[in-house]
Formats: sequence, structure tokens, C-alpha cells
Amino acid sequence: MRVGNWGSRRWRDLGSRPWWAAALALMVAAPALAQEPEPPAEQPPSEEISLDDLVNMPVLTTTKSARTVEQAPGIVTVFSREDIERLGAHQLIDLLRHVPGFYEVGSQLERNIAIRGVAASSPYHFVVLLDGLPMNDFLFSSSSPDSFSLEYAERVEIIRGPGSAIYGANALMGVVNVITAAPTIVPHLRQTVAVGGDGDVRGDLSLTLPGGERGRGFTLSGSFWRQDGTTFSASPGEDVLAPSLGQNISDGVQRGENLTFPLVGAHPGVNRYGPSFNVFSKYQHDDGSAVRLLVTHTELYLQRTARQGLFNEGDLVQAPLYTNERLVLDVEKKWGKTDDTGQLTFRPSILIFNHDTRSQTIPPAGYDGATREMTPVVTGWSGRDIRVSPALEYAVDLPDAGAFRHNTLVAGAQGEYDVAAGYQSTQCYVDKDGKFNPSVYAREAAATADLACLQTLMLREGLTVDTSGAIHESGHRPLFGDGDEFRVGSFLQFTTFLPGEVGLVAGGRIDYNGTYAPQLSPRLALVAPLGGGLYSKLQASSGFVYPAFLYRTGNSLSDYSGNPDIQPQSIRTFEGLLGFKTDHMRTELSGYYNDVRKFITFDPSLNARTSQFKFSNQGNLRIVGVESTMVLRFFAGRLLLDLQGTFARPLPGTTDTFVVDGQLGGPSKYPQVIGRAMVSVIPTHGLRLTVDGTASSAVKHTISREVQFDDIPASDGQPTSTLPASSFETRELTVNAQASWSVTDHWRLGFTGSNLFARRYYLPGAVLIPYLAEGRRVLFSLGYQF
Repeated sequence: MRVGNWGSRRWRDLGSRPWWAAALALMVAAPALAQEPEPPAEQPPSEEISLDDLVNMPVLTTTKSARTVEQAPGIVTVFSREDIERLGAHQLIDLLRHVPGFYEVGSQLERNIAIRGVAASSPYHFVVLLDGLPMNDFLFSSSSPDSFSLEYAERVEIIRGPGSAIYGANALMGVVNVITAAPTIVPHLRQTVAVGGDGDVRGDLSLTLPGGERGRGFTLSGSFWRQDGTTFSASPGEDVLAPSLGQNISDGVQRGENLTFPLVGAHPGVNRYGPSFNVFSKYQHDDGSAVRLLVTHTELYLQRTARQGLFNEGDLVQAPLYTNERLVLDVEKKWGKTDDTGQLTFRPSILIFNHDTRSQTIPPAGYDGATREMTPVVTGWSGRDIRVSPALEYAVDLPDAGAFRHNTLVAGAQGEYDVAAGYQSTQCYVDKDGKFNPSVYAREAAATADLACLQTLMLREGLTVDTSGAIHESGHRPLFGDGDEFRVGSFLQFTTFLPGEVGLVAGGRIDYNGTYAPQLSPRLALVAPLGGGLYSKLQASSGFVYPAFLYRTGNSLSDYSGNPDIQPQSIRTFEGLLGFKTDHMRTELSGYYNDVRKFITFDPSLNARTSQFKFSNQGNLRIVGVESTMVLRFFAGRLLLDLQGTFARPLPGTTDTFVVDGQLGGPSKYPQVIGRAMVSVIPTHGLRLTVDGTASSAVKHTISREVQFDDIPASDGQPTSTLPASSFETRELTVNAQASWSVTDHWRLGFTGSNLFARRYYLPGAVLIPYLAEGRRVLFSLGYQF
């Protein structure tokens, strides 16, 4: 432990760190991977592609081999580059909101998505892949969907359901694969600059250079964005108070038990980002071998403080801020061909994740009480994860054998070593008498008092701290850093076609990490054409997620208290689909049954009392759902209509705490009905107009009694009580619009507007109080390409 001026250690740009030199050197050396090129097949221009071709682009994610959407097992959604631009999506989170069964929910540090009735406390229940490489971090196991730009995405493939049979941990509820652009035959440049009314500034650039041979080349993409977010006024009844020490708040915070007061005049900012960026580069050979480098930096200002309280930013010395960074270096080398002796792929990668969060917990108006109780008024933590992960994969086309035709076998093994290092928790106390040197907050705190900050261990495996502060060694001790973990997994999958063009996929994966029992994830799927444009799918699959490192490891002197008894969360899913297609229409109706065991979440009672985020397994979920989609295309593609509808409901056997009035409203919150519609029209050459809307039923939910307060004077002296859960409008009803006009062959003007009617509603989630959803946002853009 040490006393210091927290904040004097400033964030350093990733560009100043020594790994960049090695990474760039490796990119330059990438052509050494090359072999003699073979010309790739020509693709028809997009205006000549039929509806059937558009929705049946090859899908790689479900089987690790190319299959059409009809042939791919499971329920799949594919967004092409044209779809991304039509919807005006810039970040991955923007696109996921258009996937059937996906629904944005509230989360404390990052934007989050609920999938098919399952909403986790952070986005750890689905995996994000970059060209097949998992991007989830080690600390939270988070996929961070708001951190990835879509500028370097050629298409995005999404499995709606478990994907652990191939991708292992975190593929509990879904798999999102961002597939980057392949090299082009001629140089290609695309750049866009956009500005908006809420301080929005965004710039995107992509450059593709051929490497002298067809199929070989270099791509470089970059994105920069910042936005002030949208603001709403908040009632003092929406506040969460910090209780005084030693109070029994099982009946709520009563008068005299509060350290802070309900805040009048708060204006929370929604989706406010500081300067953030992505940089992606790739060298690819015609045989698929590639070297990739990705750097992300995201600064998200949070709606609420670390204690979930409201705040006025002008009164704070530290606005709540979470910063996360990723550096990914990935080398992929391929030998052979699947239709010969097989293709062997070796793919080593290194990923580095940085985390930093800082937040006011007690506003300056409460400094006197915080001084008496020795309560920190600013808290934070920071640290770094490092992952080294080699993977080996073999795919081969097998000869026909009797009734089994077009046989493909894919097998793979992956090792992973994760290290958490340098994690420190910081607590800043009021230095009323100026006993310590001025801190970084001295200027902001001049009207009140400066702060003195203590840095302590946040996470440390093998160490425990008793109530007297003595440190003891026990349990697993890491080889490096504050904690580490070895994982290994292997999968095997066989794909074949039976008579009648019935597709069969059978396989599974086994994972082991040394802390928990081996996890087996089998899958069996059938895909069958029924004639007359009808087709069907049936699948039984399973998935799981390991408890995040943070959830099982902690330090009693920090805000995070680990739970060594926590167990992996698992799911068994049975799903079926019936589809119908013509030259101008495709419609699909699918249903699923989810059996979720040992749902991981935090104890709201403990969190409300201590602000220690102790996670545990708190029950089971049994959910049944239906999803329907319809795509219509008329007038040679000039008119496109896309309709979606979803229904989800808990079944008997679901733990009581998850059910509110017969709906999902406990730790996992989800609307019973969601509907979406999109219309896109090209009225004249070069002009495209798109309007889409979303409507959902209200989410039934409760507010934990431990965070409620009754008849407590607010900051204006008027008695105030917590608003009832029914006062938070959780029905979504939003309309978005996007327009694009190609002024010339090279220049393009654009307009994107979201939540155009500025409707106020709340995102429920695994948080104590619902979070406000984003208000109206408008962007105007100018693009150039050749």
C-alpha cells in the first residue's frame, strides 16, 4: 500500500510502447508467408446479385467451412458490407441491435446485449471473433461490442445460439464473427468524415493495396470518434444513495442512514465517448495466410458513479470514466488444400488488454460526512491482461462413402495462457488539513478540500487478507503477475450430405482450464430442403462460460471480493427453423428452448451494502422463444423490406428470483415481445433512403429493497423517495433513418439519425437502477472513394 497523487501517472498512447516496433516489423515481413498465387474467382457486381445470392452468401462461422445460410446448421444472421452501410452502423454494438433476439440492456461499464432472454452483468455471454479469433478479455471475459469499428468489416456473421462446440468458452448465447475485407485487384480507398449536433465527430478510412498478384495484398483501416452523448434530466427519486457505515439497510435507506442525498437537477449523459480509435492492418496471401494487427482505444463516460448514484458533472472532481484498450497481433499460416490432402492452419496470437476506471463516489457536498467516516470519495482501478494463444486446425474433404456425400472433417486444438498483471485499486479520501502533497485533483477541489489517494492490491491469487489487514499465502500462486490461467480446448466436427440433400453436422468440443472440471460441448444438427422453396433445420447444442477472473479472484481491501466457489454457467439449447424462399422473398420462423444452469450474477444485497461486487451462481433459467424474419425485394432491388419479430418467456423450473409477473425481470431482464421493421428504397440513381423502427413490450422488473430510500430530504430540502419500478419506462419505440446520395462516382453525402423522436426510455439490465437509453442523435457525413 502506498499514499500517492493518483492521476499523475497519465495514460500513455499505445503507439509509444515497444511492442509496436515488433508488430510493424512482422507486418513488413509478412510476404515471406507467400506462395505462388492462384487467381480468385470473380464476383458479380452487387447490383447483379439476386435476393437468393444476397441472403445466401457463404457462411464460415457455423462449421469452419463454406456453407450457404440454408445449409448452415443453427440459426444464422449475416450482414454484408451493403447491409452495414444501409443501416448506418459504425460500431459493432450498432449492428447487433438489428439481430433477431438481440436486445440492448443496461450495464455499468460497457454497453451490453441480451440474447434470447439471457442478460449478463457484462457482455461476457457471447464471443466476438475477428476473422475467427476470439476477442473477449480475461478480467471480465467481456466482448466489448462498442469497442469495434465496422470500417474494416466486409461482413459480419452471427450465430444466434450456443457456439461452444467450436469456439469454446464465452460462446454461451451467441457468436459474432467480424470478417475483414480481402485484398482487391486494384487499389481502393474509402474515407468518411461525419459531424453531429451533440459534439459528435467521426472519421473512417480504409485503404486496400494489391500485392502484385491477384489474391495477395495489404489493407489498412482506421476510425476515430468522440461524442458528448445525449442528456436527460433525472428525478431525485432515480438516485441511489450511499448509506452511512454500520447501517442495516435491509428495509431500505431510512432518514439518518444516508451519507449522500437525493440529487435534484441531475442531467445524465448517455453514450458519451472521449477520444476513441481503432487501427487495423492486414497482409493476406491468396492461400488465406495472413498477418493482422488491431489496436483499439475506447473511452466511455458512465451515466452513474461507482456507487450507481446520480451526479452533476460540474460538482465532481472525477467524472465516471472507463477506458479499455486492446492490442491484437495474429499470424495465420495455411498449408495445402481441403480437396487434396487437407489444409493445415497454424495460428499463434498475442492479445493485450488494458483497463482503467475512475469515478467519484461521494460528491463534494458529502465530504464532511465522508471525512467523519473515513469513506473514499473517489475510487478507481487499473491493470492489464496478456494472452498468448497458439491454435492448430486441420480440414479435409473426404471421399463419398455410400449415402454420405460431400463429406468434410474439421479438427482443431487451441492452447491459451492468460496473465493479469499490475492491478491496483485506488481510494481517495478528503485531505481536509492538507497533510499530503497536492494531488492531481487539487485544482478542481480548491473550493472544498484536496484528496489523498491510497493504492492497494486489487487482485492477487494465492493471497488472502484478514480483517486486521494481515496478508496470508494460500491456494494457487501464479507463475506471473497477479493471477494466471492455462486453458486448452479441442474440437472435432463432421459435415456430410445424405440422400435428398439432407445435411448432417455432428461434433463437439472439450475444454479444460485446471480450475474447473472439463467442459464438454456437443452439437448435432440436421438441415433439409423440403421442396417448393421450403427448407428446415433442427439442432441440439450446448455452451458454457467460465467465471471471469475477476469473479473468482479478489482482495478484501478493494471493491472486488472474489468468490472461489463460483462455477461455470452452462446452457443446453434445442432449436428448429422452417424457411421459405422465392425469387423475391425469404421468410424464416424459428423456435428455441434454452436450459441455462448456474446463472452468474452479483448479489444485489451485498453490492448495495458494501459496493463489493461479489459474484455467484444464483439460479437456473428455462426459456422458450420464437423468432420470425421476412425479407422482400422488389423492382430489381430498388425496394427492400425487412421484418422481424421475437417472443420469449420463462417456463416452470426457472428460479423464482428471475420471474416478475410471469416475465423475465430478475437478474436477467428481457422483453416478452420485440418487433422491428426496415424499409430501404432507391428512388433514383445514386440515392438510397432507409427507415427502420423498433418496438418492444415493457420489461417487468423490480428494484432491490436495499437501494430504495424513503422520505429523505433531497438536495433542495424536499422529502423524496425512490421511484417505483413501474415509473421507469422500459418499452422501446424508436425510429431511425439513413440517407446516402452519391453525388459523383467518388463523392457521397450521408445522413444518419437515431431515435428521431427523442423518446425517453430505460434499458433494464443486471444493475440496481435501469439506465437511460440514448436520445436523438444526428450525423451528417461526407465520403470519398476510388
